Amino acid sequence: MKKINMGFVAILALFFVLISCSSEMNDDVTLAPNNESIAFTKNQQNSLSVSQIPNNLGNIPVYVFYNSNKVDHLYTLDRAEGNNLNYEDRGVLGSVGDSKSVWPAYSPDYKITRWYNRRNGDRLLTQSNEVDNNSDWVNEGVLGLAARSDYDGNSPVYRYRGRRRSNHFFTTNFNELGNGNSAWVYEGIGFYVRTRIN
Repeated sequence: MKKINMGFVAILALFFVLISCSSEMNDDVTLAPNNESIAFTKNQQNSLSVSQIPNNLGNIPVYVFYNSNKVDHLYTLDRAEGNNLNYEDRGVLGSVGDSKSVWPAYSPDYKITRWYNRRNGDRLLTQSNEVDNNSDWVNEGVLGLAARSDYDGNSPVYRYRGRRRSNHFFTTNFNELGNGNSAWVYEGIGFYVRTRIN
């Protein structure tokens, strides 16, 4: 009887230690706007859908919206932004990390910044300072931390620029536009996002 009680006490003590560590970790992690983190799975259209995973992983979804009248793509962390602009919801590009991400999948050295071109309405996501000194571009802030290229479950985001219209398009599916076409110029890999949680 004493062995059972001591084993039970040891398990109970371990349980309280784990709960204590878990609550401390949750205090240090910034979550997506709706306090949910996400996992991604491919569906038939090669876009991503969202499913729940534990809240303390630091994954923030990047939502994709499109306005066919403007031929404009919008990439945002806030689904309400796209809805308020009456853009069509196209799903999730992948996830980026926040400044307190606990995943080793993100690199604190690679921040993705969103820029807005006040002259033509284009939005650009970039890790570089390519438009820092261009007065047409307005820095809208850091979108999040890019995923590391060498981490399992992370995918490249392919960057395209419209040939006729000032518009950038980002996708994790290279087969969607490949090396470009008559409407889109392929500009290479822009950054990496998390598309699968192991």
